[in-house]
Amino acid sequence: MYLVKRNAIRFLIISLFLTSFAVVRAYYVPTGRDTLPAPESFTYEILDPTGLELLYSTDNFEYYFRDSLDTLVIHDLRNGYTWKTGTDLEFNKDIDDNCDDMIDRFEDEDPEDVITDEMLLEVCVDKELRLNTLYTGFANSLISIEYFDDANNVKRTSSASYEDVTSVLKSDDNDSSHFRLEIDFEDLLIQVNVHIYLDDLGVRYEVKDEEVGGFGIDKLAAIIIAPFTGASGGAYETFDLAEMDYADEEYFKEKIPGYTLVPDGSGSLIRFNDNAVKLQTYESTIYGIDPSLNVTNESVVNGYVPFKTASMPVFGIAHGDLQAAFVAFATSGEEFMKIVSTPEDNLTYYNFTYPRFQYNKKYLQIYNKNGDGYLTTYDERFHFDINMRYNFLAGDGDTGFQANYVGMALSYRDYLIGEGILHEVNSTDSEIPIRLDFFMSDVEKGITGYNNQVTTTVDDVRNILNDIVENIGISNINSGLLGWADGGVTLGDPRETDYTREIGRERDFEDLIKEFNDEGIDISLSQDYYNINEETMTLRRNAAKHTSTWYSRIYTFSYPVGVFYYARPVKSVSWMLDQTGEFDKLGVNSYTITGVTSNLISDYTTDMYRDESSSVINEGFGKLNEDKLVYAHQPNMYIWEYVDRYLDTPVYGSQFLIETDTVPFLQLVLANTMELYAPYSNFSFYTDKDVLRMIDYNIYPSFVLTEKPAYLLSDTNSSDFYSTEYDLYVDLIDSIYETVDHALSSVIGVNWINRVVIENGVILNTYENGVEILINYTDDQITYNGVDVEPLSYEVIGGGN
Repeated sequence: MYLVKRNAIRFLIISLFLTSFAVVRAYYVPTGRDTLPAPESFTYEILDPTGLELLYSTDNFEYYFRDSLDTLVIHDLRNGYTWKTGTDLEFNKDIDDNCDDMIDRFEDEDPEDVITDEMLLEVCVDKELRLNTLYTGFANSLISIEYFDDANNVKRTSSASYEDVTSVLKSDDNDSSHFRLEIDFEDLLIQVNVHIYLDDLGVRYEVKDEEVGGFGIDKLAAIIIAPFTGASGGAYETFDLAEMDYADEEYFKEKIPGYTLVPDGSGSLIRFNDNAVKLQTYESTIYGIDPSLNVTNESVVNGYVPFKTASMPVFGIAHGDLQAAFVAFATSGEEFMKIVSTPEDNLTYYNFTYPRFQYNKKYLQIYNKNGDGYLTTYDERFHFDINMRYNFLAGDGDTGFQANYVGMALSYRDYLIGEGILHEVNSTDSEIPIRLDFFMSDVEKGITGYNNQVTTTVDDVRNILNDIVENIGISNINSGLLGWADGGVTLGDPRETDYTREIGRERDFEDLIKEFNDEGIDISLSQDYYNINEETMTLRRNAAKHTSTWYSRIYTFSYPVGVFYYARPVKSVSWMLDQTGEFDKLGVNSYTITGVTSNLISDYTTDMYRDESSSVINEGFGKLNEDKLVYAHQPNMYIWEYVDRYLDTPVYGSQFLIETDTVPFLQLVLANTMELYAPYSNFSFYTDKDVLRMIDYNIYPSFVLTEKPAYLLSDTNSSDFYSTEYDLYVDLIDSIYETVDHALSSVIGVNWINRVVIENGVILNTYENGVEILINYTDDQITYNGVDVEPLSYEVIGGGN
């Protein structure tokens, strides 16, 4: 009886709450897929870095150095903000020793040595919590290293460690902006020199390969640069005069409002929050995991969490709202780089982010045909130069790029354009393009081998494109043909151009391409030059080897082919150049390239490290016919120079709990340098919010289509193409294209210069031609500056709209 009454009361309360809530505007509840409003502004003290050695000054900065702790201090003259590469903390061990000595003197009651309370408190100063001697050195240091002990466990020491390390800063007589920090990790017999270059944008750190050495160099695992630059947080305990000891109570420092930007997917923010639970550290290897450097040569497809790859070596930290920020990026050594971001209340009470460069690691050395082995490290460390650039941003952009993730993106973009890696395209199209891929075939297991399961023929492609042009009215189309060869997507040989009558003969493809070229519609043949299998080719001389000398492989648990290997980079490039040469004979205007674009692997067939692999791939793309357009699936930064169209652009991060926001950082970097296409809209990217995200992120729609039903692929490795039949998507193609075109056609070929979160669920994007696009993700009408926007809709402001 009591339970019934209690539930009835609960229902009444909920009903009253819902009734009262219905009369006001619904509250938009953001998730990790949204961007939250900017952090709060904060008041900071404009410090005069007295007592420090002035190294160098420019119009924008004064650079100081604290020699005792290897701390570089950057005083930004534009906003008065002071950045430090370390926390400038005393070691708790020294504080305890000095405090104990003072207490002893106090208790001696020597009349000639009077100790007052004030004298005690001058020595028994506040002590940092959760920073032991090792971590205090790490928090203070400009450089830290990780090393292997005698049991091959990874340990850490720093340039500002308590003992067993010496460092000396030397100036360059010929260049007043150049300094060299010489560090001797004495007990490890490892020496590292760090070159520091100071200029009017910020700081560049360089570690030359030949200046990393010493008799203990085989122990070196990694070098970490300036790990606490921009750190926020901290807690301390104070000395209690009554108890003559440190009190147990924790006092938390005022946390700087702000966030870390990491290149996860499209870009993710990690806000500086007081976390109620311990969150996992964010770690991401630039250009993704290298299968040949894994502990073992085998891996398994993760079918549950769609982890994203960091396709560019960049991160940033912002303090406050348009107040102070920096963007940090590697210009060499990024193939061995990992970005690590640790949240508050994990190891320490600080939020901090840093780059880590791998010099050696453990792997399983296999010694028999059964795959038995033992863990060991490489006989020789990896060889590469490190170059890390830190550009500091201030204010709202009046004196450079604004101090937030938008400014970080534009600053990095500016660097890439200056280096010739990106080029503005300035398109004059009046209508946006759309990507329409066609899935033609894959193989299924037959009685005596494999059979082609054909879902779209050359004639089907022709009919579908004609229908779209004539009945929907879309003409700015480009298409990729997947599974065009005998063997389909899975067994199509990247070394051959093996056509089959079931799909279309060579002449059929040639006629199709020419026919639509004349109509301004681009058709290319898509090929993966990275994933290979034993059904297609022998592994010898074709597959990349793990450092254990076994072939690197991945188990997909797919059917009918469940194990895939990885092509050697030199083979990927060779096949790509040969096959695209054959495509040229068809009259193609473009190439669609996958696999090798988004994966970077070492190859221990010939001891080729990742940096050599990226150079081979870059040079290979440079040898492609320069008169053809390149469509690349999620390309890594080292080939952006050659990419015209970016396929399957990430629109989310991996959505780790540590990540609080999603932002279009990648899109801001690449905007107006190449066309960006969204994930396929027929695979769960077609809701109203998804379409608004295309508009918000300035990316174009794409679909993958078949003539026949998708269930025909259920017994192939392409069973995840679960909904592709054209007849099911005619109306959706029409509606999505019309919606996105209406918004983005006014900003084709125009630079994207700002993005602001007006409130949760309401975004304002600004373009260089004065056009603003106001996006409303909420379920309510909103009004901004006199402009009304309907629920789940947008308005284009300016530009004649």
